[in-house]
Amino acid sequence: MGSLDFTCPQRARTAEEAFTLAVSGARTVYGSRGETGTIAEKRSWVPIDLVPTFDRGTPGRIRMLVRPDEPDARLAYAREYAFTLCYHEDERITDTDGPAGCFTLGPPGTDGLTDFLFFGWATTPG
Repeated sequence: MGSLDFTCPQRARTAEEAFTLAVSGARTVYGSRGETGTIAEKRSWVPIDLVPTFDRGTPGRIRMLVRPDEPDARLAYAREYAFTLCYHEDERITDTDGPAGCFTLGPPGTDGLTDFLFFGWATTPG
């Protein structure tokens, strides 16, 4: 059994609703037998702040490559930071049987929906 890092964006009214939709969607696509390497393996999530300032010399911090205040760049920025947390083995999300991390990517839009990004480690067959 191996592990794989993943990110999964989802738009919904709340983070809980977004998580349910993301897991359900992944199970539809990848199945629910386990070891898919996706969010389908997760049973819970933990909120994590999307850090707005960065210092390349500090573990767990990265150089800002895109501006997180621009909607088009926010997802790319969040994915980059999520992968940094994975590879720096942030204790909140390193357990493949533990929760996924969750970033809130901004305030709700005019439709009342908010963008979320779930991420972490999941088990794979190999």
